[in-house]
Amino acid sequence: MIRVSANTEYGYLALLKLAQDSDRAENTKLKEIINEKELSEKFMLQVLTELRRAGLIESRRGKNGGYTLARAAGAITIGDLLRVTAGRSVDPGGACQVVDKNSFFARWLRSTVSELNRIATSVSFKDVLEEESDPEPIMYYI
Repeated sequence: MIRVSANTEYGYLALLKLAQDSDRAENTKLKEIINEKELSEKFMLQVLTELRRAGLIESRRGKNGGYTLARAAGAITIGDLLRVTAGRSVDPGGACQVVDKNSFFARWLRSTVSELNRIATSVSFKDVLEEESDPEPIMYYI
């Protein structure tokens, strides 16, 4: 199972909101980002600072201040978010510390992680917006 940190979830919600608002003339206020989901303002500020330092968003101070995406939504990927909030893309989290590194399980896990990283770097927030606006539920088959 892959665990997603609160940093990543907050970052995802912030980037999604900024992508939704990217056609607006004015900046998106912090209150607009956190109010929809009743998120912690203090924690969101920390996450927004990380995203700004990584060059994914821009911030403006003052009366007309707020946040915007630093690039087009199509140029920011889930992989970009993971590198900022988790310090890397998808990682097995040391799942193979006991199992032989050359075992089938270890090779399978590395292959799975590699595929997840490929997907994370290929899905942009423009893609996410399109999926979020699709009324059809996503069906997963295993």
